[in-house]
Amino acid sequence: MSEEWSPYRIRDLAASAPLSFTDGDWIEAPHIRDEGIRLIQTGNIGIGEFIDRSKKYISESSLTALHCKEVFPNDLLICRLAEPIGRACFAPSSGERMITSVDVAILRVAKDSFDPKFVSFCINTQNFLRMCEIVSGGTTRQRISRSNLGEIKIKAPKLAQQRRIAEILTTVDEAMEQTEALVGKLEQMKAGLMHDLFTRGVWTQKELDRGDHQGFLPGKTKGVPTEALAKEGHLRPTRQEAPHLYHQTPLGWLPKEWEVVTTEDCAAKVPGSTTIGPFGSDLVSGDYQTEGVPVVFVRDVKENGFEWNSGVYVTERKAERLRAHAVRPGDILSTKMGLPPCISCRYPEWMAEGIVTADIIRLRPDLSLVNPEWLAAVLNGEAFKRQVQTITAGVTRPKVTLGDYRKLRVARPLLDEQNLIAERLASDNRLMEAELEKLAKLRQQKQGLMQDLLTGRVRVE
Repeated sequence: MSEEWSPYRIRDLAASAPLSFTDGDWIEAPHIRDEGIRLIQTGNIGIGEFIDRSKKYISESSLTALHCKEVFPNDLLICRLAEPIGRACFAPSSGERMITSVDVAILRVAKDSFDPKFVSFCINTQNFLRMCEIVSGGTTRQRISRSNLGEIKIKAPKLAQQRRIAEILTTVDEAMEQTEALVGKLEQMKAGLMHDLFTRGVWTQKELDRGDHQGFLPGKTKGVPTEALAKEGHLRPTRQEAPHLYHQTPLGWLPKEWEVVTTEDCAAKVPGSTTIGPFGSDLVSGDYQTEGVPVVFVRDVKENGFEWNSGVYVTERKAERLRAHAVRPGDILSTKMGLPPCISCRYPEWMAEGIVTADIIRLRPDLSLVNPEWLAAVLNGEAFKRQVQTITAGVTRPKVTLGDYRKLRVARPLLDEQNLIAERLASDNRLMEAELEKLAKLRQQKQGLMQDLLTGRVRVE
């Protein structure tokens, strides 16, 4: 730490004006209204981010009766309750009048000596949050008192350096926000694309060769070979635009060449193609090893792809006994329970053959009829989820049996169209993965910068 840096208590950072370091009052349910003065609660406080949710209000009369403190835009709000204790963000410039609950402290920084953004970055470091946890009290719910919060120290250089450090970190934050916004936009676009792909599909080369697409594709596609056009995955027109391309089915209007089948119809025509994991004493925690044959749990099955989170194995001898419950690359995994159940993914090539646990359904697809990537995507689609909701409606712990699962229906195109749909989805997923990778690198960069800049390890001018 540079000698130019000095320690300051949180209370030392407050402006000299009254109520520059304060907090709110206890707000009981009878005070809550649907409109009035906005109540800022702990759930609104993120780590450097105001979370605009759970909009609650109190009346003007409640404000007078209670010891509430008004919040102004760019006040620093510090959470005194709920992990991580001590996290902070700035009050938004929403145009609303705002107050805080008792568990949200207000810090109005003395701007002639301290940069508010610099202070915010310091408060949100792991070191500061750890100190808040250490000095917090409580039996069932940890809470840090405002007096204890006020005694915790940060170190700061001269104001000019604070501003420069805040500027650097803010630039990274802005890049992260832009990337997060793009990821959100891509997720929305993907949801819309999935709906279109699973209800309209794409032009196949067979249809393009027949000229069925004439008048429905942009002029720039004229003269492009049909094989190249098919690989581009152009959506068919809607039923309103081309009703002759559709027919009515139990799952609604679908392209004429599509058929409605069950998940069991998509499985290989051999015994045990759809199964669940072993029951009871056939697989217990005492069987788990640190190496051997992987054991796949519900937590490994994600809608956006398989994630190896468990790191649990069994011996090859045990796996041989549980061969009926084996999973291999290309199989489809679906969760039997959860919120919601039937989250699905394809078991990837980079995983060795493993064993599934009891709360997972494993489907081995018939590769002559089904593209596994297409099937996994369809099982995560809205039409399939609605069927699952019908089965689990009103149940405290939503669960799908293997028998239920086998009867659930999907709209299945011919294999060549499935391949085109799968490639279109894969292309969009690659774009999403690139942005997520960029976001991860930015977060890593910020973490390194905070460690260097907020400790004085790297000097800025």
